[in-house]
Amino acid sequence: MNRSVYEGKFLLNLVGGTLRQDESFPVMRNMNWARLYRIAEYHEITSAVYLGMLSVGARVPALFGERFFQRYQEAVHYGEIYEASELEILSVFQAFKVPAIILESAAVRRLYQLPETAANSPLRVYIPEESYYLAKGYLVDLGYITDEQYKGFGESMRRVAGFRVELYHTLPYLTKTYKNCMKGILNRAYPDKQNPALKVLSLESSYLFRIAEASYHFCSDSLRVRELLDLYLFYKLFNKDMNRRFLDARIKELNIGLLSQTLLHMADMWFSSRNNSLFPYPKEDISLYDDMESRILSNGMVGRDSISEAIKLRKEIRNVEDQEERVEKWRKWKDKWKNRFKALGRQIRWLFPDKNYMTSLYPVLEKMIFLLPVLLDKKRYKADLDYDSYEK
Repeated sequence: MNRSVYEGKFLLNLVGGTLRQDESFPVMRNMNWARLYRIAEYHEITSAVYLGMLSVGARVPALFGERFFQRYQEAVHYGEIYEASELEILSVFQAFKVPAIILESAAVRRLYQLPETAANSPLRVYIPEESYYLAKGYLVDLGYITDEQYKGFGESMRRVAGFRVELYHTLPYLTKTYKNCMKGILNRAYPDKQNPALKVLSLESSYLFRIAEASYHFCSDSLRVRELLDLYLFYKLFNKDMNRRFLDARIKELNIGLLSQTLLHMADMWFSSRNNSLFPYPKEDISLYDDMESRILSNGMVGRDSISEAIKLRKEIRNVEDQEERVEKWRKWKDKWKNRFKALGRQIRWLFPDKNYMTSLYPVLEKMIFLLPVLLDKKRYKADLDYDSYEK
């Protein structure tokens, strides 16, 4: 078994036991806690892992025990600041009539029985490009600085206190089907009751956004355990209140019906007990779930694509990425030759200056133009002397 997959499964069992608050924790062996910490950090489950470590009495090297504890403290602190920070941003956008659409709220931590096991989730906001830099300016005034750039899509901004907000002027999806789906989600947003200048997503649109994003990230080998856990808890809490006919139609348009259902089913096996499961435990061959689990935990390095929908979406994403790469290479090639021709033009103008320019230097050329070659040589000779004296 791939090492990342093995260690990832160990962390999943540890987090699952913590969330269920039961005694089904994995057996502790000689684990590489440096690697476990990096994997937990990548999948944003460090604070939940810390509580699991306490439950099983794990013997962790002091250095990494301190790092896990630090992340747990940050999660606790985030619970104290996220509501006020989010309200401050939304109040500013409302006051200045910024046409923002709230994609996800940091209040996703309310889905967790133990809020400190939630990630430090950002406020995610879509803002039309014409208002994007205005909104960013207001955040800068509030003390936020750019933390990460999403080239062509937006950026992440963070304040010293720890709260983070993600701004998008274009949603980060490349395929035509996904672009149309996201356009529909944004068009269905409606004004918020408390902040009428802002718009929010309906329950169905919020779920559709999450499940579509998780499926897309799975097919681009960038799906994190935390993202799938948030999606699962959202579905677990609200699935009975959602319009299934509407959702089934939209998911069918995206062609992710089986893929999305399998992701939810796998999360159910990770984080619930058999007595409290949303889906029946699969009686058939579970190699499908093993393959998906391996792809998630190894970032696509291990595991077959067993779902035709995933294979198709992965191919579409790769085709668009390849096309954009070709366009970028062509742009760089054109810029390179454009600069070369500019440099050649400057050399030609130096070797053969404009007649009016030479006449301004040597008025005698107005009457004796035949002296132009001689005066050109004189000018070049003088320039060479000046260069040699400068070198010395």
